[in-house]
Amino acid sequence: MVQVAVALPLPPGKEVYSYRLPPQLAEKVIPGARVVVPFRGRPVVGVVVELEEEIPEGVKELKPIIRVEEAKPLPPKLLRLGEWLAERYLCSLGEALLALTAPPGEKEEYYFPAEDRDLEETIEALSRRFPAQARALAVVVAFPGIDRLSLLREAGVKAQTLDALWRKGLVRKEKASFKALPFPFTPAETGLSLTPAQAKALSRVEEALNRKTPAVLLLHGVTGSGKTEVYLRAASLTLAQGRQVIVLVPEIVLAYQLVEQFRSRFGDRVAVLHSALGERERGTSWQRVERGEAPVVIGARSAVFAPVSRLGLIVLDEEHEPAYKQEQVPRYHAREVALARAAQDGAVVLLGSATPSLETYARALAGHYELLELPQRVDGSPLPQVRLVDLREEYRRGMTGLFSRFLLKRIKEKLRLGEQVILFLNRRGFAAFVLCRSCGRILRCPHCDIALTFYQPDLLLCHYCHYRIRRQKLFCPYCGKGELELYGAGTQRLEAEVKSLFPEARVARLDAETTSRRGSHEAILSAVARREVDILIGTQMVAKGLDLPGVTLVGVVNADVTLTLPDFRAAERTFQLLYQVAGRAGRGGTPGEVVIQSHCPEHYAIYLSARQDFSTFARRELALRRRFEYPPFSHLARVVFTGAAENKVRERALRFRELLLAEAGEEITVLGPAPCPLGKLKGFWRWHIILKGRKAKPLREILRETVEQAKRKAGAEVKIALDIDPLSML
Repeated sequence: MVQVAVALPLPPGKEVYSYRLPPQLAEKVIPGARVVVPFRGRPVVGVVVELEEEIPEGVKELKPIIRVEEAKPLPPKLLRLGEWLAERYLCSLGEALLALTAPPGEKEEYYFPAEDRDLEETIEALSRRFPAQARALAVVVAFPGIDRLSLLREAGVKAQTLDALWRKGLVRKEKASFKALPFPFTPAETGLSLTPAQAKALSRVEEALNRKTPAVLLLHGVTGSGKTEVYLRAASLTLAQGRQVIVLVPEIVLAYQLVEQFRSRFGDRVAVLHSALGERERGTSWQRVERGEAPVVIGARSAVFAPVSRLGLIVLDEEHEPAYKQEQVPRYHAREVALARAAQDGAVVLLGSATPSLETYARALAGHYELLELPQRVDGSPLPQVRLVDLREEYRRGMTGLFSRFLLKRIKEKLRLGEQVILFLNRRGFAAFVLCRSCGRILRCPHCDIALTFYQPDLLLCHYCHYRIRRQKLFCPYCGKGELELYGAGTQRLEAEVKSLFPEARVARLDAETTSRRGSHEAILSAVARREVDILIGTQMVAKGLDLPGVTLVGVVNADVTLTLPDFRAAERTFQLLYQVAGRAGRGGTPGEVVIQSHCPEHYAIYLSARQDFSTFARRELALRRRFEYPPFSHLARVVFTGAAENKVRERALRFRELLLAEAGEEITVLGPAPCPLGKLKGFWRWHIILKGRKAKPLREILRETVEQAKRKAGAEVKIALDIDPLSML
């Protein structure tokens, strides 16, 4: 008899089932093996957790295992990690173990929404006759490029549903292939001498490695300070001990320079694991890691599950990036999984960032992590000069477009000199906000300190606690004179204005739309690196780790937009983005400069990013977090309700609140229910409840009970999703 954890969202205690082991499969089935079993009339994937020689009395005839998958069984350590993952993030054991058994990128087909189709109307039309197809299409639109297995799980549909969408031309399928980024790049010499700060940091990492006990170190270094060289040498020290290394990056497509540096240093001992690998390369890389032939593994968040048996070091580059948090089940954070693996294996975790997350920085200040500082650029060059431009004053002087006179002047000068420019639009494609053009103030909730957003034409709403206020006569409640205005401009408008102002310039745009096709991201960056682009326009993609020596000017068109997101992390993310994008300037020897345009340059996230003063920002923001009891001084959980009928979604959310209040003591605060900031996503209404508590364990215990009660009562009309320690509140 075999105990199998079925990879479905099943309640605790009802996630492991018994199956008969056919004799012909006996040699292949061991704990950790991935199998296909019959479950409620259909074949599903599961993971073997235990073998029993005899069937207990009273057990009726068992159904047999259908087949054993080709994937190599999980070792005992990863089985234990899967148990931790299920407990930590409140998913079923089978869902957690499946995430560990599937090599990053094992799923071959990736789904994208069809182009040139009004899919929002299509989703609404489908929801009346084909609700399963509507759900699946909504997920594809929300997560373009989602793999087949995740799509089936997230939408709760069968394979036939996806085939029907494909036959109707509503989605397109792609099979990923892997190509190295044709990026002009010269690997760093191995004989480079370290700066005193690098040498000191490496010495502390070496001491931690020699102890061979769990340790966490935060490498806090300004942009261009040589963090990668510390990673490389720490990896060398680890390999010299006969141990293995996992290097995590937020997004593999943005990390090819780092990958090539590791390959130039360690050659074929490096394996890259990610979801763009072709089938043959995927299998080869995974097997090389399992056999120990590739002791250095580089990949995005799922590479934290790489099957290394002698783990010595885990590096998280740009540890502050939200991409380390998975938004689909299991909704884990790669940093927390890395800490759990290191504790299990006696390994060292090295977290690197110029702008570490405040959760990580607070742990370092409290002494839980060791703090290592790299305060200067490795070549001794100064950080770029930053100029703040007050848009309120510019508008009073007659500014009509998106550019101040000063920024226009600097762009013209850089183009005359043959240098390159990045124009950064600090914007997400949602969350229009209300701003006074006279005083620059943004309307905020008095209870949550969160930006209010429009819910109806004349109603402003807090998406945390449901506080609401009517928009009164279009006058600012703070200064009493300026008109309130919906604010936000997209990259397409910016591109059009740039081409109009600089018709001779070669312009490229790097955003979600222009990079939706496979390979387009690499093509754009290659053109920039070859000096075939004069002005690169982009959103957050251009802030992430690019090293483009020809760029000497970065212009931030509007620094305020992320400040307005209905999220307590808005100031932190604004500071991080501005600091990081500023670091793209002046990396090739020529001094860099940055121009930041803002309606509220006096906001601490804006002016401290201009001063590139992380420590002062962190102290101020942590004081606010303590006052409002936000992380790192509390833990959060988020419950999201989704359905086609808003009244039913709202009703389920209200009932769930009653269940929570019946269980929660004084140590837990229940906020909501309220509409999600993205209140209707591709035809489906979304409401959420946020829980806040000083300790994580009581939150998980209450949610484990109440979520299962609610799911039993909710039925199929309303989906309930649970996120522990969420990073997105949208």
